Amino acid sequence: QFDCQAELELIEMGVAEMDIFEDSSFDKVISCLCFSELPEYELEYT
Repeated sequence: QFDCQAELELIEMGVAEMDIFEDSSFDKVISCLCFSELPEYELEYT
């Protein structure tokens, strides 16, 4: 069993904050689909 606590950081953010990451800054990406109603100010970034 692999203990990934030291290797893993979970961050909660909306679509508007995702541009803080530099290109190629991740080894792996996990995506999940969730349904949400975005506030008006976040809709312009989608």
